[in-house]
Amino acid sequence: MYPGKYIKKRDVSLSEYDIERIWIKTETGRVEAWFSGVKNLKKGQKKPAVIFAHGNYELIDYCYQEIINYNRLGINVLLVEYPGYGRSEGTPSQDSIEDVFIKAYDLLVEKKTVDEKRIITHGRSLGGGAACLLAKKRRVSAIILQSAFTDLKQFAKIYFLPSFLVKDVFDNLSVVKEFKGPILIFHGKYDKTIPYKNGKKLYEQSQDAELVPMDCGHNDCPVYGEEFWRKIEEFINRALKNC
Repeated sequence: MYPGKYIKKRDVSLSEYDIERIWIKTETGRVEAWFSGVKNLKKGQKKPAVIFAHGNYELIDYCYQEIINYNRLGINVLLVEYPGYGRSEGTPSQDSIEDVFIKAYDLLVEKKTVDEKRIITHGRSLGGGAACLLAKKRRVSAIILQSAFTDLKQFAKIYFLPSFLVKDVFDNLSVVKEFKGPILIFHGKYDKTIPYKNGKKLYEQSQDAELVPMDCGHNDCPVYGEEFWRKIEEFINRALKNC
């Protein structure tokens, strides 16, 4: 379920991209996070921030697209690794992922350049589970979900297992139902890993959501480009308008 130890790490020059490496202390060891702040701020100026959670077969090492584009929109970015992935210690599980994202949030809102009242959580695939866990435990203004599932119990049948054996459920649907802020959902219409019906159900059960169907599957989704980031910019402007 968690292939983190098999994913190849990249040699990354954080100074080249002006990224701050943060080590989050947990009971089972240190977990890595990267913070990229908005540049050239005036003294005392604060900006919104996005906490980004990547997919199951990724590392934060591969998430430069999010750093560059969110900074371009005037938004701080915190990439949070999962325990046991990349250079991070510990063992991945729903509980350990929830713990590290809560700790990451608490560190983020202490930063002088971050507006603690304008925090967005953004998750891709498994990261949608991390984003929803965080939104349940901490105040966030909006949620962005890419290729996210309703929960993981539905996948038990693929391995011919009863659903009650799934320990890490990641019940995104229950979080989406209760969340009172806006939600933006991207999902590939041809996704065979996490079928499109998941994104549609999350949309239907939410109080304030927008569903963006995309012409892609799972690993080739989203289709990054000007339209994708324009949609995110429009959504964030709306979500943060009254914050």
